[in-house]
Amino acid sequence: MPISPLPQAPYRQDNRIFPTPLIGDVVFSEIRDCTRIAFPEYGTPHPTEAKWPHHKLVYIKPVPIERDGIFEFFYAADRDHQDLYNFESGYRNVIGNVGGREFRIVQRTYVNLRTDFNPLDIPFATPMMDVPAGQFMEDEYVFFDRQQKRIEEKELDALYVTEVHTYIEKAFLDYKLSFATQKSDLIPEKFRYAIPQFTTEQIVEGLASQPVLVDPQTAASEDQINPDIKLVKIISRDVPDADIALFGQRAYVEGGPVANLTETYSKDSISVDSGVNVVQSNVSPVGDGSFIKETLSVNSWPELKNSEWDYLLNTQVIRTEQMVAPPTSFTEPNTSYKAVNVDRSLKIVEQAPTAALESYLISLPTRTDIQMPTVLKSLTTQWTFDESISDNESTGDGVFPANAVGMTLNASAGATGSSSITAIPSIKIETETVFGNDITATIYFFYYNAGTTPMSESNLIGRLSSLISRSVLPWPVFKPKSHTIVTNGARVSATAQAQADQTKLVTTEGVKGESNGNKEEFTYSVDRNLDIVNLNPTIHGAIVIEGATRYSTLTATASAKARLTGDFDNSSTKIATANSTVSVSPTSFAATTPTDIPRSGLYVVSSKAEPYKWGWVKCSALVVDAFQFAS
Repeated sequence: MPISPLPQAPYRQDNRIFPTPLIGDVVFSEIRDCTRIAFPEYGTPHPTEAKWPHHKLVYIKPVPIERDGIFEFFYAADRDHQDLYNFESGYRNVIGNVGGREFRIVQRTYVNLRTDFNPLDIPFATPMMDVPAGQFMEDEYVFFDRQQKRIEEKELDALYVTEVHTYIEKAFLDYKLSFATQKSDLIPEKFRYAIPQFTTEQIVEGLASQPVLVDPQTAASEDQINPDIKLVKIISRDVPDADIALFGQRAYVEGGPVANLTETYSKDSISVDSGVNVVQSNVSPVGDGSFIKETLSVNSWPELKNSEWDYLLNTQVIRTEQMVAPPTSFTEPNTSYKAVNVDRSLKIVEQAPTAALESYLISLPTRTDIQMPTVLKSLTTQWTFDESISDNESTGDGVFPANAVGMTLNASAGATGSSSITAIPSIKIETETVFGNDITATIYFFYYNAGTTPMSESNLIGRLSSLISRSVLPWPVFKPKSHTIVTNGARVSATAQAQADQTKLVTTEGVKGESNGNKEEFTYSVDRNLDIVNLNPTIHGAIVIEGATRYSTLTATASAKARLTGDFDNSSTKIATANSTVSVSPTSFAATTPTDIPRSGLYVVSSKAEPYKWGWVKCSALVVDAFQFAS
């Protein structure tokens, strides 16, 4: 794009390019002096929005002149209505390699913003728009794929990319190029060597269709070469004139000498072989009307003896096997018969490894979890006790004044006394919890002869005790008990009040009149404190709750006395009393069974027994040493 010389004004349009048939798709540039301004970002709208409302900055490059700071700014607008001129038609091979079937296509090339590209926003087979109107038949083409490429124009490359949308003729969706029919070749490969297979190919006029197999065809296919011709391929296998027999030998599976093996392929039905020397004879249908017979035979039946290593017992187990006539009774110990056919049975005699079973003992260290009960050690009553007593006595002195004539004289005295006592019990619980998580243990594996003595838990533990030469006991069955303790506390208070009053009239003749007054009052209160203590299930010995009977009855007594002396003589006395009982119930518990967890000795915490062979039982026992629980 040509560059103008040094601009004559700050903004000058130097070039306009019309890259499309639409006049509105103009691309233009302006020369600007940027010595005092910062470069705007690409995509910034043109500053003269009224004149160029849709154009944005797409490229900036320096102007090669002697003066610095002069740049050329390029502006372009999004291209609307591109479908009016962006199409081209042709052919494209969309399936197969070069030389395959080609279809008519229409490709539309768009110049869009790079950020708007989404390869998945047009579903496959979407009909192509009819733009320009009437240029293409309606629904003639459908969407096939899209590709994005760089626009390769430095002025537009920063914001825009080229997208090519390919639309393919709609017939492509319904067009089938190849058909094939095949049935499995069921004849085993070892016989196919004697049965040849033939393949033919020919060019035939017409459209490909699904072939139908006709014996002895095994596969057929039709592939469309072009709209007029197709390639027809047929595979057939020959039919043999006579049976095909294969002969060989193999070791007899039941331990005898070499056996004769005959395998026969027949295009027709064939019967199995029979006889005393026939080990096995099978006829199997191939599936296409032919059959395969397999016969194994020997000349005589051997007597065999074998030994098998028993990895659990670490010893040899000897077995004797022999083909015999089918038995009529089954009474021999450690003997089994396996029926082969109506003519013979396999007799198997197994010798029990008694010595190995008697001495077998394996011990392995392990860890286990045991659910341990909580042990209750003691219960103690803690009393909250408080006592306060205040008895009061008051004396009032009353004396006639000298020369007291014609007057009334009063005298009074008052007293108040109080008392309170508090006793509230609480229970202190001392327990021991032995955690049985991840404790050390030993697991023993051994055998028990149930044919001699019936199996029981005590016999299993006795057998283990004899094998390890130590006494072993069964883990006890704990029977924890839960308890409820009721504590009854109280606070008792009493108050007594006494009041004495006396009035006298004094004249020249002496005391003419007098009155006495006495007042006595009392109050008391009892505040009870009832609590229930629930003890979780524990085991324990005989428990006596220490200090439970320390207090039984609370009594609060208060007294008050008021007395007049001198020329007056009067008195008042009041005693107030309040009572309440306190208790802990019950005060003792009987022992549980057992009273404690084991603290020494070996114990079987779990065991397992399952039938084994030869009348023996396979046993396992998990043993813990209770010494690890010692306090």
